[in-house]
Amino acid sequence: MKIIPKEEADSYIIYKGKETFLRGKLKLLKQGEIAELNYDEWKGKGRPFPIANRLAKKMGWEMENGHQKDGKGWAFRRVK
Repeated sequence: MKIIPKEEADSYIIYKGKETFLRGKLKLLKQGEIAELNYDEWKGKGRPFPIANRLAKKMGWEMENGHQKDGKGWAFRRVK
C-alpha cells in the first residue's frame, strides 16, 4: 500500500464505478483546453469519440474532436 501526501492527493483522480481513463481525464478539462490521447494509450474497442460525445451531451458541454496534427492519436477540445 502506498500513502500519498496531501499535496499530491489534491490532483489525484479517483474513478468511481466503471469510469474509463479517458472519461476521467475529459471531466478535468476546462473551457478551451485540449486533451491528447495517443493510439498506444487507447485499449478500448473502436474509437474514443462516442465516449467524448456522450460526456459532452450529459454535461451540457460542446466538444470538438479529431486526430492530432502529427497523426499519432486523437485530440479533444472543450469549446463550451
